[in-house]
Amino acid sequence: MSIDSPLVALEVSSRSVSSTSRKYQTNCSDVSSLYSDSPFASPLFPSVIPSAPLVNTASSVGAPPSSSMPLLSPATTDASSLVSSTMPHPFRPKVRAADRIFSWSSPFSCEFKTAHEASLNPNIVAGAYRVVSEALATNTRITYAAGVARFHEFCDANNVDERQRMPASAVLLTAFVDAHCGRFSGSTIRTWLSGIRAWHLCHGAPWEGDSDWVGWARVAAQKQGVAYKRPTRAPVSLEHLRALRLRLNLVSSSRDIALWAAVLVTFWGCRRLGETIVSRAGDFDPKHHVCGGPQYLNGGC
Repeated sequence: MSIDSPLVALEVSSRSVSSTSRKYQTNCSDVSSLYSDSPFASPLFPSVIPSAPLVNTASSVGAPPSSSMPLLSPATTDASSLVSSTMPHPFRPKVRAADRIFSWSSPFSCEFKTAHEASLNPNIVAGAYRVVSEALATNTRITYAAGVARFHEFCDANNVDERQRMPASAVLLTAFVDAHCGRFSGSTIRTWLSGIRAWHLCHGAPWEGDSDWVGWARVAAQKQGVAYKRPTRAPVSLEHLRALRLRLNLVSSSRDIALWAAVLVTFWGCRRLGETIVSRAGDFDPKHHVCGGPQYLNGGC
């Protein structure tokens, strides 16, 4: 198997990196081959001859052990990629997905806010809403937005009154789960419910999703959604790191050097790839992401 992109070996399996990292941390003889020709060789891993020579061919570079599962698993229903088709409504303005749970409102949320503004300084109320909105990371808000959209699509399709959507009764939430049982994985439906819960909490609405009815519906969704569950992905292994190392220039390419550093921190730190790099350049935030050195501290990137 050839490696066309430097990060492909890690991207397909980053969620499994923790268990794999622990497995290989004790095998220092294998690790040494990753550093033997690098000007940045680590003193922790002295140069030794690996037990099996590496062959740099298109068919063998980066090939996982024969007992490993395939690197790429077949695609299944990707609920996060579905486009919201909710009906236009003043309570649901067209905003970014990350802003949906805070911008989409209801009669209850409007009355809740108005009541507090009548008894408190509006600036105080605005500050309370602002700090609550900062509690969730951007990626979490985007993930939760899908659940809010699916819930309103369900309510639109069944002519559910706006006042019944927040706070949503246990019966309505159970019916929402039932409408998607067997069509999506149980974990997807569980994430959608988490999004609906976040939408309720940030607007001060009581949440009835912890009732036994909803709990039993989630169990049913888990059972009926097995066919939509993604197959377990193969873990990242030392073979993948070797394959990546052979394609990098650690002598004169600052990009490759930075990439290799991120890979090693992710692998040996038992981290998911999303914890050490950003998905898109535009997502970089010096408050949360690693910068280039001490001069970049305190948000000076």
